[in-house]
Amino acid sequence: MTSRVGSAAVFVTFLICQVGSQLGAQTVGTLDLGTSIVEYDGFLLSGAAVAAPAIHYDGDRATAGAQASWVIFESGNEILQFTAAGAWLTNPWGRWRAEFSGSVGAGKYEGETGYGHLLARSRVHYSGVRAGAWFGIGTGQSFGDFNATPVELSFGSWTVQDRVALAGSITATELSGAGYVDMIGAARWTSGIVQLDFQAGLRPVSDVGGKGAYGEVAALISFNNKIAMTLSAGRYQSDPARGVLGAKYFNIGVRMNLFGTRTRDIPTINRAMLRAASALIATAHVSPANLEITGSSRSIVLRVTAPAASVELMGDFTDWQPVRMNKINDTTWELTMPIPSGIHRLNIRIDGAEWLVPTGTRRVETDFGAPVGIVVIP
Repeated sequence: MTSRVGSAAVFVTFLICQVGSQLGAQTVGTLDLGTSIVEYDGFLLSGAAVAAPAIHYDGDRATAGAQASWVIFESGNEILQFTAAGAWLTNPWGRWRAEFSGSVGAGKYEGETGYGHLLARSRVHYSGVRAGAWFGIGTGQSFGDFNATPVELSFGSWTVQDRVALAGSITATELSGAGYVDMIGAARWTSGIVQLDFQAGLRPVSDVGGKGAYGEVAALISFNNKIAMTLSAGRYQSDPARGVLGAKYFNIGVRMNLFGTRTRDIPTINRAMLRAASALIATAHVSPANLEITGSSRSIVLRVTAPAASVELMGDFTDWQPVRMNKINDTTWELTMPIPSGIHRLNIRIDGAEWLVPTGTRRVETDFGAPVGIVVIP
């Protein structure tokens, strides 16, 4: 696995260099190398080494970018992932203009099912000389163990004063009858060779994914036009719409410009990489049982595959009361019951031991810190 992932990472870096050399001066290519310490919700603290090549293109009305990352955790497990995004702005109508953007991504955690997403967003912007506001709507699809179709509504505003840029946003996300709201404030300060980014958030409303405050800080220190140091740390909430675990983290790394002269931007070895990685790590939680779901909401069949003498299941649809599953054979257990459409949380117990998150579900942490599995009933 190591040789395959390493060869793929080298190839992606080579491809980015070749593409960038053909696009000209509006294109910047970078390579970030660094280390991270991260504690995902429900998992132990872990170290990781990261290599992340990236390319970014700026046009008059369009921007596009792509980034790959190769992550090696101290356990020896590896992740290879790739994300591409782009945005296009219309010609202005006075102070108004529209924006259309999208992103696509995929990744593979060692020995586990791959994970991907396809998202699209549209925004309407109102811009003044030093301030502006926007309203947007977005939707898409995530793929893997946890298939979901989120719908997001967001409103934001910004202002720029000398070396400081401030922005705030409110985003409401709906996902199969469940939802959550995030309120985020961000600031960027630039002076000389230093760029600092701050972000503080609050999730006051949530049916799934946890509530509470969170915050992050990132710094980029440019030594010259070709090399810079990156630092970032903080805490972010989970994102059930994309199957992402919440986490605490700290990163330190170095950025090298492969071509172009810009070193300014938010460090790529930061929360974006960690969030994408957590979506893959969540699928890799080892459980001795696998859960499959078939049927319609009026008659859902929950099937657990596990060698056991007894299997119990509990979830929000059982009012968190244990229900004994029916034995089909030595390794197959089933339970048939009506379950409303939407997002549901559940756990299983084998032979009276501790409650577990079965494979085939997305692992998240409840408001009380206990891990549960998330499933979507169509």
